[in-house]
Amino acid sequence: MANLTDAPFQTWLATLPALGYERIWISNNLPGLRKRFDDTGGAAMPACPAPPERARDRYEEL
Repeated sequence: MANLTDAPFQTWLATLPALGYERIWISNNLPGLRKRFDDTGGAAMPACPAPPERARDRYEEL
């Protein structure tokens, strides 16, 4: 496996929080992210989708 601390990979990782990825998720998935970085040549990750809207509970308003 390639080095997890090289500068281009670290720069790529730094862009992920702005796309909606949580830091804990990033740290838990470093080996997979490194593989994706290598396989795609450092292509940008897609933005995280917005969380689903919570269903309205009419009784909560009472």
